[in-house]
Amino acid sequence: MNTLIIQIQNLLSLEKDKITAVQTVLLCLIAYAFGAICRLFYFFNAADSSFVLLDGVPMISTEDGYFFAYFIKQLIEGHPDGSYDIFLKVGGHGLLILLTWLGAVLSPFSIEQVAVFMPVIFPPLTALPIIYLCRCLGSTILGFFAGLLSVVGMSFFRRTSFAYYDTDFFSLTFPCLIVFLGVYAILNPGIRSTLALGIITAASNWLDKEQITETLQVVILVFYVARNFRHADLPQAIVLLVVPLDSNLGWQTKIWVVCGLGALMLVLKRYLTIDRRWFLGLAIAYALYVFGTSRLVGGIQYYFSYYGEAGRGVGGGGGGGGGGWNYYQVTGTIAEARRVDLEQIARETNGRIILFILGFIGAFLALVRFPWLAVGGVLLGVGLFALQGGVRFTIYLVPIVSIGGAFIILLLQRYIHQYLPEKYLSKYLSWLVACGLLVVFAYPSVRLAYQYPPRSVAHPQQVSALTKLDAITGYDDYIISWWDYGYVMTYYSNMRNLINGGKHNEDNYIVSKAFGSTSQPLAANLIREAVEAYEAGGRGPKATALLFGTSRSPGFSPESYVNSMASSDYVRQYNTTRDIYLYVPYQMLRIYGVVRYFSDLNLATGRQQRAPLIVASFYRVDQENNRIVLPNSMSVDLKTGELRQRGQVVGRVNTVYDHRVQNNDARMISFPINGLGNYFVILSSYYRTAFVMGPGVFNSNFVQMFFFNRYDNNYFELVDRTPFATIYRLRV
Repeated sequence: MNTLIIQIQNLLSLEKDKITAVQTVLLCLIAYAFGAICRLFYFFNAADSSFVLLDGVPMISTEDGYFFAYFIKQLIEGHPDGSYDIFLKVGGHGLLILLTWLGAVLSPFSIEQVAVFMPVIFPPLTALPIIYLCRCLGSTILGFFAGLLSVVGMSFFRRTSFAYYDTDFFSLTFPCLIVFLGVYAILNPGIRSTLALGIITAASNWLDKEQITETLQVVILVFYVARNFRHADLPQAIVLLVVPLDSNLGWQTKIWVVCGLGALMLVLKRYLTIDRRWFLGLAIAYALYVFGTSRLVGGIQYYFSYYGEAGRGVGGGGGGGGGGWNYYQVTGTIAEARRVDLEQIARETNGRIILFILGFIGAFLALVRFPWLAVGGVLLGVGLFALQGGVRFTIYLVPIVSIGGAFIILLLQRYIHQYLPEKYLSKYLSWLVACGLLVVFAYPSVRLAYQYPPRSVAHPQQVSALTKLDAITGYDDYIISWWDYGYVMTYYSNMRNLINGGKHNEDNYIVSKAFGSTSQPLAANLIREAVEAYEAGGRGPKATALLFGTSRSPGFSPESYVNSMASSDYVRQYNTTRDIYLYVPYQMLRIYGVVRYFSDLNLATGRQQRAPLIVASFYRVDQENNRIVLPNSMSVDLKTGELRQRGQVVGRVNTVYDHRVQNNDARMISFPINGLGNYFVILSSYYRTAFVMGPGVFNSNFVQMFFFNRYDNNYFELVDRTPFATIYRLRV
């Protein structure tokens, strides 16, 4: 059996390279520069896109980026709520904020300018642990090829592109570093190797999400014990590998404990002789205690729950029990968190299914040749979790398929060199083929980088409007909009909000109801009551819990209570203590149907009650046949008003509105079609969007206040209006 394994491994051996330490550093620099240059293409693409430029530099392209930037802004501007303790925040936040703060303080650039360039600097570092991992296994060139493919891996690139300011910078770098240090420690057992690994893992909660790095640590511990069971330093190694997993210690304490124990062990090893069996017994007892009290399993279960059925659709205490109210869960509405199949995973990871398959085959062959790569199986499991949790998890497949693709290339190179006659210059031809195949594997990712479309969370005109609002408001005032825009509103206006990227919970119902209702008094009263209740509750309990309660009171109906706010006789429960503004951005146009999900349901039964709404991201006016052509085989006959789908009449259109913008002035031109119709159509060539909606949606506050500038002067006051956002102030 051993002979067979050796023969198989010989068949899968690569050409031995004689790359020196200095040459390895040079290869690392090349791979790093390659990843950085590919990310800089975005900067030049954005030069022709004025909608993403602020002061000549592209704006932050991810919503959460403004969350991190706001903490730095508080520190630099000396805001009373600013605290340097934010540098210690876990989950990668503290490290990101610290690095950005240093960049903004030590350079002449603004916070936003430092933030958008950071993806050029840090994500390409992922190539380094991959190169040294493969060097540790015996093939530096394998690591170099894999490093080149990894730094531009499509799913990794999308989440670390220029201007994508987020903790995803580190989501691949530190797990790859843990894998490298783990394999190195397994192959080079001893106190020093496990000490380095223990320190990095102990800091993992600060560096990135601890669930992945700590799971890697558990796997490394198992492999380490299996291979080095008889090693003299095994008890010390077990302790140093287990301390970072101790949930009873904070990450800072873990680092101090690991460093202290490591230093003590090195001293004791040099000057004293300790009974190995006694020390091993203590180490095993401590390991059992740590695993018995660990919160790691609970953290993993949380992710399965959040991205599983419990985190999607309607959830809560509905049904026949005595629990709380039903609310729509947000996870299922986030595009990158939607379930995908294997084909989508392949396209997201490599861009081509065949390349993904070859990468996986190569990864399997590499595992046979280098069994200790099995440590990285955790990344495979997390990557395949994309089937449940969405495309955001596919970044963890990038190093696996990159190493696999590189292994396939170099294995083919070896066989060409070995079996092709020398007269064909087999050595040079084999490397020419290898480089050509490397280009083939990298091409989809490089092409994506070269053509990557610039985007921003806010339009420059919105930034200007929010900045002007900052000049006339106070920090304790509120600005209300959908949660996607919460962080950017706070960053530029310095006001609070009810929901945002970190608080998209049951209170989504409040904002959804305000936008979706056809009553502006209801919207104004509901927002006022929710904000004042939230403040009165110390900004701890959710506003919905304070307004509706968390359990069913006999005879109480949230819908009846909210509907009563539409009456002019409604008496509010809370006094007015601050100004509140309503922010209506154009970005909500294409997601308005999703926004309505959160309030178009019965909170008691959880039953969805959706109004008919079709949002088309493209449309075409067919003048020859006098009709509007929409996606999904739909069309509007402009002569009869018939709304058709696949040739069948599904409704009749009352009026078509043409939304036009000229010199920053928006106008709505109406074209009555059929007085008996119950559908309305809004065409906007400016936003490249078409709406087909029933009267409930057409008369909703969002449509009326955004498109038609219709608002009740008794409840709202117009503050600012541009084609990209309208801002109102509550008068109640």
